Amino acid sequence: MKQRLTSTFIQTWLQTLLTYLKRYKLILSLLVLCGVVVSLSRQEFSPAPTKLSSNFPDAIIHEFASYRFNEQGQLEYRLSANKLVHFNKDDHSSLSEPLLLIDEDIAKTESINHTERTHWKIRAQQGEVYQKSHQLILSTQVTLNAYPKTEASPYQLETNYLEIDTQSQIAKTQSKIALLTTNSKTHAKGMTANLKQRQVQLHQEVTSLYEASLSE
Repeated sequence: MKQRLTSTFIQTWLQTLLTYLKRYKLILSLLVLCGVVVSLSRQEFSPAPTKLSSNFPDAIIHEFASYRFNEQGQLEYRLSANKLVHFNKDDHSSLSEPLLLIDEDIAKTESINHTERTHWKIRAQQGEVYQKSHQLILSTQVTLNAYPKTEASPYQLETNYLEIDTQSQIAKTQSKIALLTTNSKTHAKGMTANLKQRQVQLHQEVTSLYEASLSE
């Protein structure tokens, strides 16, 4: 009789223990699952690491100057700037206060220190140079001073944007432009200038004002 009671008690105790183990197993599984969800949610909302831009400056030059000579050794132009910043990715350079001097008739030995004979002096507040396309883009207070080598009077062109092909020496703009001489002022929209031949063509909306008092 005692053996039957003991056996019954042991069976009851084992069943109770298995029941608790199943419950704890379920609770443990739920805790593990919650931990995984919390971990995934943290990963989902965590910010992605910041990547550095690949188009970063690889060279900075102060008091920059470059010279281009033709096959006869004559200076075609001189480009200078207070500061040049070169970007590696697209091989372009940013210029601060660029100055472009053009005179194809000065000999190589005379050109560097005798810029007073330059027939084009072009300056701006900002500039961009693209080496592959031979393009110089000038912006903000762009001025072009022309010094004819004949008896004609010098004149000045003013605009806020100008594109120059340094190889063909063709300058273009679609912005407003002013042409100033000693006794006249002309306004227009758009211009094409052949810097080699010293020819300027104004596109549209051309108006001129002649001031006789300036010629007296």
